Amino acid sequence: MDVCVLIRVHSRMADLEVCLRAIRRHWHRHRYRVIVLSAGRPDGFLVPSSVASTGAEVIEIDSNPGHVAGTSLLLQEGMAHVPEGCRYTILLEADTWVHDDEVLDACIGRMNDGGAVWASAAWVEKLGSLAIDCAAVESAFLRDHPGLVTFTSRAELHVARYLAAARAPILHITEHMPVHVPRVLRPLVPAPQGRFRCFPAGAMVTHHVEDLTGGIAEKQRWANATLGRREYDVPGCEHLARDHRKLVWLQRLARIVPRSSWVMKPRRVPAT
Repeated sequence: MDVCVLIRVHSRMADLEVCLRAIRRHWHRHRYRVIVLSAGRPDGFLVPSSVASTGAEVIEIDSNPGHVAGTSLLLQEGMAHVPEGCRYTILLEADTWVHDDEVLDACIGRMNDGGAVWASAAWVEKLGSLAIDCAAVESAFLRDHPGLVTFTSRAELHVARYLAAARAPILHITEHMPVHVPRVLRPLVPAPQGRFRCFPAGAMVTHHVEDLTGGIAEKQRWANATLGRREYDVPGCEHLARDHRKLVWLQRLARIVPRSSWVMKPRRVPAT
């Protein structure tokens, strides 16, 4: 199947190069049309020439109205470039490294069989919001509903509310969940913004390099631990098997410990 991949980036160009390398090495279950959407040019962040050599199409816009509004602008621009032959589109942030397309392939299969138009992780479960850093969407629905990606704040909540209002069926990518660390586990998990960044079941890491003292190399070490193999040749990976098991069991534990979303209805807060 032909599948479009829209990758959004502003300043994280090193992340972008690794993200594309992971796709090129490990995504083989479909014919992927990769489009890089950048809002970094106005702030001096240019897409590296190495990106074009991967075969990805590069689209750079000349305005950046801010993080959330810029994301919306990039998605609106990307929506217009999704090839007609691509029934599904993958939405990715450049700092979201996915080292296998098995989970996404399974999601697309379930969407195709069941009629869902969107698949992603639950974002803030007590709000009912949906992740947009890694999501699959039916391309026709995306084209026919530009309001889905038109927002100025609370993007994840806006997407969830829009889909609910449209009565559009969705799927959760459980391999990318939970995103936020349950409160009872937070003393054990030093996680910036209270979020998990390693998802072994989805072969995915989502760290912000500015939160890591070791920068991109430290993120690559976390990726090695997440995958349980030496994907990246960086130091500090002497105990990969042990580190991988720890991440796997931490995610399993996070799925079963009590969370407020189990007993409380989603909170109603403004999407904008």
